[in-house]
Amino acid sequence: MPLTAFDPADGLVLLGELACLTAPPAGEAEICDQGLHLALRALKADRGVLFLENGISGDLKRVAVRGRGAKEIPESLAREVMAAASDFKETRRTGGAFRVTVPLPGPERAIGALLLEGPERWDESAKQFVRSLARVLSASLCTARKLDESRMQGELLARRNV
Repeated sequence: MPLTAFDPADGLVLLGELACLTAPPAGEAEICDQGLHLALRALKADRGVLFLENGISGDLKRVAVRGRGAKEIPESLAREVMAAASDFKETRRTGGAFRVTVPLPGPERAIGALLLEGPERWDESAKQFVRSLARVLSASLCTARKLDESRMQGELLARRNV
């Protein structure tokens, strides 16, 4: 099966666009939705889903879903790539579609996973792009979480000092 060609120069432009779209004051939901939308558009994928760990419990939450049937993409794929040492997993589904799973790296371990599905395999530059996109998404999410935490601490201090 031929590989889908991806232009690395376009990838750099799109990563810059993602960094702008997900900069503060963007919240977690907006960051996830924008990141998934951009990934699908850039890689011509049919559907995708973004999972994030939901707090300390380790439960996964489906935070962004796009494309017909994306809600059916199993959570177990996200768990598998988050637990593995690899930074990219490509499989072929029954029926011909290719599925790519990429962890979102966090400070200590993966904080989530991005799963994309499309009709064709990607070349190496497309794979490198999706890895970079996962790192940008992760950095934006960690920044948004830290800003939320500091805002909450400020509010608590203000209430305590009243």
